[in-house]
Formats: sequence, structure tokens, C-alpha cells
Amino acid sequence: MSPSGQFVYVWSYEVAPENTDLFRDFYGPAGEWVQLFRQADGYIGTELFQARGQAGAFITMDRWESEDALRRFRASHTQEFNRLDEIGQAMTLFETFLGEFEVS
Repeated sequence: MSPSGQFVYVWSYEVAPENTDLFRDFYGPAGEWVQLFRQADGYIGTELFQARGQAGAFITMDRWESEDALRRFRASHTQEFNRLDEIGQAMTLFETFLGEFEVS
């Protein structure tokens, strides 16, 4: 499938120093978020980026075939999504939604 039309959901995080390893595991390629998302039709993958020289600065990019695929999944997995979101928030000093993007 061509990446054209993909929907990308992007967040920025500032993680408490004592939680960086835990955060990396939680949001990384084998983490709980990815395990949940893999249950979804239309999920493509998640990328986790850590800023160079800033140990607690991270960005996640969740890729979906379409915005509808993400919305349907979130609607059908609200409890699991909210549970993981609470766990993740406990690891961070703050998180910022950077936006929704389409790959053109």
C-alpha cells in the first residue's frame, strides 16, 4: 500500500527522568499501546522518537490507514484506551497533542 492518504496522529511528551526507560518500554514497538493498536483493522504502526540531548523528550507517531480506522477503534476500545492513557500520564511531566496529519 502506498503511504499516500495515511492518517498520522502525533504527540509530544516530557517524561520524568526516573521514568524514561519505563516510558520507552510502554510506548515502544513491543509496548502496551502497540499491543492494543495491533488489534485494530487499519493500524499500520507506531514510531517512538527520543530527542537527541534531551533524555526526557519524546514524540510518538501512530500511523493508520485512515482517520476512520482510528476513530472506529477508539470507539470500540474506549476502556482499554483510557486505562493505558492513565498509566502513560503517570510517567510524564506533560504531554502535548501536536496534531493529525495525512501523508501526501
